[in-house]
Amino acid sequence: MTQMKIFAALTFSIVLLGAPTHAFSSCRHQADRSATIELEDATIIEVHAGAGSLEIQGADTTSVNAQGSACAGSKGVVEDIDIEIHRSGDRVIVETVFPHSFRGNASLDLTVTVPRTASLRVHDGSGDMRVTDVAAADIEDGSGEIIVSGIAGDVSISDGSGDIEIRTVGGSVELEDGSGEIDVKDITGGVTVLDDGSGDMTIAEVGQSVHIHQDGSGSISVRQVAGDLIVDDDGSGDIIVDAVSGRVDVPED
Repeated sequence: MTQMKIFAALTFSIVLLGAPTHAFSSCRHQADRSATIELEDATIIEVHAGAGSLEIQGADTTSVNAQGSACAGSKGVVEDIDIEIHRSGDRVIVETVFPHSFRGNASLDLTVTVPRTASLRVHDGSGDMRVTDVAAADIEDGSGEIIVSGIAGDVSISDGSGDIEIRTVGGSVELEDGSGEIDVKDITGGVTVLDDGSGDMTIAEVGQSVHIHQDGSGSISVRQVAGDLIVDDDGSGDIIVDAVSGRVDVPED
Protein backbone atom coordinates (compact mmCIF):
# COMPACT_ATOMS: atom_id res chain seq x y z
CA MET A 1 0.00 0.00 0.00
CA THR A 2 1.39 3.39 -0.98
CA GLN A 3 1.56 6.16 1.59
CA MET A 4 2.36 9.72 0.51
CA LYS A 5 2.66 12.57 2.94
CA ILE A 6 0.51 15.65 2.44
CA PHE A 7 2.16 19.05 2.52
CA ALA A 8 -0.40 21.72 1.64
CA ALA A 9 -1.41 25.19 2.69
CA LEU A 10 -4.36 25.40 5.02
CA THR A 11 -7.28 27.74 4.54
CA PHE A 12 -9.37 28.88 7.47
CA SER A 13 -12.94 29.95 6.86
CA ILE A 14 -15.99 30.63 8.96
CA VAL A 15 -19.38 29.75 7.47
CA LEU A 16 -22.68 30.42 9.18
CA LEU A 17 -25.08 28.36 7.10
CA GLY A 18 -27.94 28.61 9.55
CA ALA A 19 -28.04 32.43 9.54
CA PRO A 20 -30.13 34.23 6.93
CA THR A 21 -28.18 35.67 4.01
CA HIS A 22 -29.69 39.11 4.50
CA ALA A 23 -28.66 39.19 8.16
CA PHE A 24 -25.25 40.41 7.02
CA SER A 25 -26.44 43.02 4.47
CA SER A 26 -28.24 46.35 4.60
CA CYS A 27 -31.73 44.88 4.40
CA ARG A 28 -34.24 47.66 4.91
CA HIS A 29 -37.37 45.79 3.84
CA GLN A 30 -38.38 42.17 4.50
CA ALA A 31 -41.41 40.03 3.70
CA ASP A 32 -42.38 36.39 4.25
CA ARG A 33 -43.33 34.26 1.27
CA SER A 34 -44.87 30.78 0.99
CA ALA A 35 -46.33 28.38 -1.56
CA THR A 36 -47.42 24.73 -1.54
CA ILE A 37 -48.63 22.01 -3.91
CA GLU A 38 -49.46 18.32 -3.67
CA LEU A 39 -46.91 15.99 -5.28
CA GLU A 40 -49.60 13.66 -6.70
CA ASP A 41 -47.97 11.52 -9.45
CA ALA A 42 -44.89 13.71 -9.93
CA THR A 43 -41.54 11.99 -9.26
CA ILE A 44 -39.07 14.85 -9.73
CA ILE A 45 -38.90 18.17 -7.92
CA GLU A 46 -37.02 21.00 -9.60
CA VAL A 47 -35.89 23.97 -7.53
CA HIS A 48 -34.69 27.14 -9.27
CA ALA A 49 -33.32 29.58 -6.71
CA GLY A 50 -31.52 32.91 -7.09
CA ALA A 51 -29.65 34.88 -4.44
CA GLY A 52 -30.14 33.70 -0.87
CA SER A 53 -29.68 30.59 1.23
CA LEU A 54 -31.44 27.37 0.24
CA GLU A 55 -32.45 24.41 2.40
CA ILE A 56 -34.27 21.38 1.01
CA GLN A 57 -35.32 18.68 3.45
CA GLY A 58 -37.13 15.42 2.93
CA ALA A 59 -40.02 14.54 5.23
CA ASP A 60 -42.97 12.17 5.60
CA THR A 61 -45.32 14.30 3.51
CA THR A 62 -47.22 14.18 0.22
CA SER A 63 -46.79 17.85 -0.62
CA VAL A 64 -44.08 20.32 -1.60
CA ASN A 65 -43.99 23.27 0.78
CA ALA A 66 -41.81 26.33 0.27
CA GLN A 67 -41.24 29.04 2.88
CA GLY A 68 -39.06 32.07 2.29
CA SER A 69 -37.89 35.37 3.69
CA ALA A 70 -37.45 38.10 1.06
CA CYS A 71 -35.13 41.03 1.55
CA ALA A 72 -34.36 44.15 -0.50
CA GLY A 73 -33.20 47.71 -0.13
CA SER A 74 -36.51 49.13 -1.35
CA LYS A 75 -40.13 48.32 -0.58
CA GLY A 76 -41.05 48.13 -4.27
CA VAL A 77 -38.43 45.48 -4.96
CA VAL A 78 -39.27 43.30 -1.95
CA GLU A 79 -42.95 43.33 -2.95
CA ASP A 80 -42.01 41.82 -6.33
CA ILE A 81 -39.95 38.95 -4.84
CA ASP A 82 -42.03 35.78 -4.68
CA ILE A 83 -42.14 31.97 -4.76
CA GLU A 84 -43.96 30.14 -7.54
CA ILE A 85 -44.83 26.42 -7.63
CA HIS A 86 -46.41 24.61 -10.57
CA ARG A 87 -46.63 21.13 -12.04
CA SER A 88 -45.27 20.14 -15.47
CA GLY A 89 -45.62 16.49 -16.50
CA ASP A 90 -43.79 14.31 -13.98
CA ARG A 91 -42.19 17.36 -12.30
CA VAL A 92 -43.09 19.86 -9.64
CA ILE A 93 -41.17 23.10 -10.21
CA VAL A 94 -40.35 25.57 -7.43
CA GLU A 95 -39.00 28.95 -8.54
CA THR A 96 -37.93 32.11 -6.80
CA VAL A 97 -39.06 35.22 -8.68
CA PHE A 98 -37.10 38.49 -8.67
CA PRO A 99 -37.82 41.77 -10.51
CA HIS A 100 -36.27 41.77 -13.98
CA SER A 101 -34.31 44.97 -13.30
CA PHE A 102 -33.55 46.61 -9.99
CA ARG A 103 -30.73 48.44 -8.23
CA GLY A 104 -29.24 47.32 -4.98
CA ASN A 105 -29.19 43.98 -3.22
CA ALA A 106 -32.08 41.54 -3.01
CA SER A 107 -32.33 37.96 -1.75
CA LEU A 108 -34.80 35.25 -0.81
CA ASP A 109 -33.76 32.75 1.85
CA LEU A 110 -35.72 29.62 0.94
CA THR A 111 -36.67 26.43 2.80
CA VAL A 112 -38.41 23.67 0.82
CA THR A 113 -39.91 20.56 2.44
CA VAL A 114 -40.46 17.64 0.04
CA PRO A 115 -41.45 13.95 0.23
CA ARG A 116 -38.49 11.69 1.05
CA THR A 117 -39.26 9.59 -2.04
CA ALA A 118 -38.76 12.47 -4.47
CA SER A 119 -35.68 13.06 -6.65
CA LEU A 120 -34.29 16.60 -6.80
CA ARG A 121 -32.92 18.79 -9.58
CA VAL A 122 -31.56 22.00 -8.13
CA HIS A 123 -30.38 25.12 -9.99
CA ASP A 124 -29.04 27.69 -7.54
CA GLY A 125 -27.42 31.05 -8.16
CA SER A 126 -25.62 32.08 -4.98
CA GLY A 127 -25.85 31.45 -1.27
CA ASP A 128 -25.27 28.46 0.99
CA MET A 129 -27.23 25.26 0.37
CA ARG A 130 -28.22 22.26 2.48
CA VAL A 131 -29.99 19.17 1.05
CA THR A 132 -31.03 16.28 3.31
CA ASP A 133 -33.08 13.08 3.30
CA VAL A 134 -34.29 12.73 -0.29
CA ALA A 135 -34.17 9.93 -2.89
CA ALA A 136 -31.56 11.50 -5.21
CA ALA A 137 -30.05 14.92 -5.90
CA ASP A 138 -28.74 16.57 -9.08
CA ILE A 139 -27.33 20.01 -8.18
CA GLU A 140 -26.00 22.92 -10.26
CA ASP A 141 -24.71 25.78 -8.13
CA GLY A 142 -22.97 29.07 -8.82
CA SER A 143 -21.39 29.89 -5.47
CA GLY A 144 -21.76 29.16 -1.79
CA GLU A 145 -21.20 26.22 0.53
CA ILE A 146 -23.06 22.97 -0.23
CA ILE A 147 -23.92 20.35 2.42
CA VAL A 148 -25.64 17.14 1.28
CA SER A 149 -26.52 14.23 3.56
CA GLY A 150 -28.84 11.27 3.92
CA ILE A 151 -29.47 10.66 0.20
CA ALA A 152 -30.91 7.25 -0.67
CA GLY A 153 -29.66 7.18 -4.28
CA ASP A 154 -27.16 9.05 -6.44
CA VAL A 155 -25.76 12.56 -5.99
CA SER A 156 -24.44 14.74 -8.82
CA ILE A 157 -22.99 18.22 -8.17
CA SER A 158 -21.64 20.84 -10.57
CA ASP A 159 -20.37 23.80 -8.55
CA GLY A 160 -18.65 27.06 -9.37
CA SER A 161 -17.13 27.95 -6.00
CA GLY A 162 -17.59 27.12 -2.34
CA ASP A 163 -16.89 24.17 -0.08
CA ILE A 164 -18.75 20.88 -0.62
CA GLU A 165 -19.55 18.37 2.13
CA ILE A 166 -21.30 15.07 1.33
CA ARG A 167 -22.28 12.48 3.93
CA THR A 168 -24.17 9.15 3.86
CA VAL A 169 -25.19 8.46 0.27
CA GLY A 170 -26.83 5.16 -0.70
CA GLY A 171 -25.82 5.43 -4.37
CA SER A 172 -22.83 6.96 -6.17
CA VAL A 173 -21.42 10.50 -6.21
CA GLU A 174 -20.28 12.56 -9.22
CA LEU A 175 -18.61 15.95 -8.73
CA GLU A 176 -17.37 18.88 -10.79
CA ASP A 177 -16.04 21.84 -8.80
CA GLY A 178 -14.35 25.12 -9.63
CA SER A 179 -12.87 26.02 -6.25
CA GLY A 180 -13.32 25.15 -2.60
CA GLU A 181 -12.67 22.17 -0.35
CA ILE A 182 -14.36 18.82 -1.04
CA ASP A 183 -15.17 16.45 1.85
CA VAL A 184 -16.94 13.18 0.96
CA LYS A 185 -17.61 10.35 3.41
CA ASP A 186 -19.79 7.23 3.81
CA ILE A 187 -20.74 6.47 0.19
CA THR A 188 -22.25 3.09 -0.68
CA GLY A 189 -21.43 3.34 -4.39
CA GLY A 190 -18.46 4.94 -6.13
CA VAL A 191 -17.10 8.49 -6.26
CA THR A 192 -16.20 10.23 -9.53
CA VAL A 193 -14.57 13.67 -9.60
CA LEU A 194 -14.71 14.95 -13.18
CA ASP A 195 -12.80 18.18 -12.55
CA ASP A 196 -11.63 20.02 -9.44
CA GLY A 197 -10.07 23.42 -9.97
CA SER A 198 -8.58 24.19 -6.57
CA GLY A 199 -8.96 23.25 -2.94
CA ASP A 200 -8.15 20.24 -0.78
CA MET A 201 -10.09 17.01 -1.35
CA THR A 202 -10.89 14.33 1.25
CA ILE A 203 -12.71 11.11 0.27
CA ALA A 204 -13.33 8.32 2.80
CA GLU A 205 -15.42 5.19 3.40
CA VAL A 206 -16.42 4.40 -0.18
CA GLY A 207 -18.11 1.09 -1.07
CA GLN A 208 -16.88 0.95 -4.68
CA SER A 209 -14.12 2.75 -6.64
CA VAL A 210 -12.86 6.35 -6.64
CA HIS A 211 -11.92 7.97 -9.96
CA ILE A 212 -10.48 11.50 -10.05
CA HIS A 213 -10.18 12.63 -13.66
CA GLN A 214 -8.67 16.10 -13.22
CA ASP A 215 -7.40 17.97 -10.17
CA GLY A 216 -5.89 21.43 -10.48
CA SER A 217 -4.37 22.28 -7.11
CA GLY A 218 -4.72 21.20 -3.51
CA SER A 219 -4.01 18.02 -1.59
CA ILE A 220 -5.92 14.75 -2.14
CA SER A 221 -6.60 12.33 0.73
CA VAL A 222 -8.34 9.02 -0.02
CA ARG A 223 -8.89 6.27 2.56
CA GLN A 224 -11.04 3.20 3.21
CA VAL A 225 -12.08 2.43 -0.37
CA ALA A 226 -13.46 -1.01 -1.22
CA GLY A 227 -12.59 -0.72 -4.92
CA ASP A 228 -9.89 0.98 -6.98
CA LEU A 229 -8.38 4.47 -6.77
CA ILE A 230 -7.51 6.09 -10.09
CA VAL A 231 -6.21 9.65 -10.46
CA ASP A 232 -5.73 10.58 -14.11
CA ASP A 233 -4.21 14.06 -13.77
CA ASP A 234 -3.08 15.96 -10.67
CA GLY A 235 -1.79 19.49 -11.09
CA SER A 236 -0.22 20.30 -7.72
CA GLY A 237 -0.57 19.16 -4.14
CA ASP A 238 0.36 15.94 -2.43
CA ILE A 239 -1.68 12.74 -2.34
CA ILE A 240 -2.23 10.45 0.64
CA VAL A 241 -3.69 6.98 0.14
CA ASP A 242 -4.69 4.58 2.92
CA ALA A 243 -6.69 1.32 3.02
CA VAL A 244 -7.63 1.02 -0.65
CA SER A 245 -8.59 -2.59 -1.35
CA GLY A 246 -8.22 -2.52 -5.14
CA ARG A 247 -5.77 -1.07 -7.63
CA VAL A 248 -4.08 2.27 -6.92
CA ASP A 249 -3.08 4.25 -10.00
CA VAL A 250 -1.95 7.82 -9.27
CA PRO A 251 0.50 10.18 -11.07
CA GLU A 252 4.10 9.92 -9.98
CA ASP A 253 5.78 12.96 -8.39
